[in-house]
Amino acid sequence: MSIWGAHRLLTRGHGFSARRAWRAPVRIHIGLPVNLAADIDAEAETAKLRETLQNGIDTCIDSFPVVPRPGDWWMPADLGGGAPSETERQMMDAQDLARGRRRGPD
Repeated sequence: MSIWGAHRLLTRGHGFSARRAWRAPVRIHIGLPVNLAADIDAEAETAKLRETLQNGIDTCIDSFPVVPRPGDWWMPADLGGGAPSETERQMMDAQDLARGRRRGPD
């Protein structure tokens, strides 16, 4: 199951807005079930699963009813939006951890 749009409901730096949440569309793509045997190559199957989920997200984005403006905070940077890149997110997570705002990996 891939989901797109839920990130607009509660995102770092944007808080929760009941008004925005009430009007926020969310797309859900349900793909075929993934069945794994006990003796699989976990890394290879994880890569396949990541690709499958990303394809579902891409499908959700293609049918999303809100057309983003360039730089919109909720759109990924690699798609022309203003959301943090993965590197920026990792840096923000590290800063939050150092400030005691986030728990470290268990």
